[in-house]
Amino acid sequence: MNSIRRNRKSLSGSSLNLNAPESLEPRMVLDSTVVFNELFYHPLDNSPQVEFVEFHNQNAVDVDISQWRIEDGIEFTFPQGTIVPGGGYVVVAADPTAFTPQPEGAILGPFNGRLSNGGERLTLVDRNDRRIDFIEYSDGGDWTAAADGTGVSLAKAIEDTTSQPAQNWTSSVQLGGTPGRANFPQVLTPPADTIQTLVSLDSEWKFHDGGSDLGTAWRNAAFNDASWSGTGSNGPYYAGDVKLVGAIADTIPVAAATASTFLIGHDP
Repeated sequence: MNSIRRNRKSLSGSSLNLNAPESLEPRMVLDSTVVFNELFYHPLDNSPQVEFVEFHNQNAVDVDISQWRIEDGIEFTFPQGTIVPGGGYVVVAADPTAFTPQPEGAILGPFNGRLSNGGERLTLVDRNDRRIDFIEYSDGGDWTAAADGTGVSLAKAIEDTTSQPAQNWTSSVQLGGTPGRANFPQVLTPPADTIQTLVSLDSEWKFHDGGSDLGTAWRNAAFNDASWSGTGSNGPYYAGDVKLVGAIADTIPVAAATASTFLIGHDP
């Protein structure tokens, strides 16, 4: 035990030398930052089975919360061996079997009581009866009403913030909330679209218009296409009027339909 020595002055002004060591009072150090992170207090169908409370470990190290308790609105004691991983979550549900699929991480329960639809106070107490965290939520005032019977949960907007004030909370974007997972998973920004030119506008095109099937030999890079027609340096694009051959028909006969195949190759 640490000790100190100090002098005191009497009421007359003379110093009193206290030779006996004076013990320092014990200091309690916070052993974790496990906080309320998500509440599903008013499901869409008002079914109590799917109600849950989620806690988040804001530390990077695992925390043993054995024999910790939830008090006030509902009651639950964490069983021996309950560990919240660093940066992880633990869920306490009214009915753990009601979740399909099962949330990631630990899901415990059932808890005693029911979460109030209108709001209440919930307190997390450690094994030494010390209050670790609390929340006093509501379905009105500064608290969002979007989590009240709409099918989404009340979720902490930024998980590393305190459980008070109300501005730290919002509604989940997922029906049923995100038990055992991050409230708002980071959305990866897709890479910007890139444009790759396969055939430039001024490329020379050559085509065979003899009407015969050339098979597959023409696909080889060494194929001699000197007899094929070409488009010149302006590419396969034309400007000006186009003269139609024959009268315009209202319908196209089946016999007039032809099938064309276009293959684009690349010789690296």
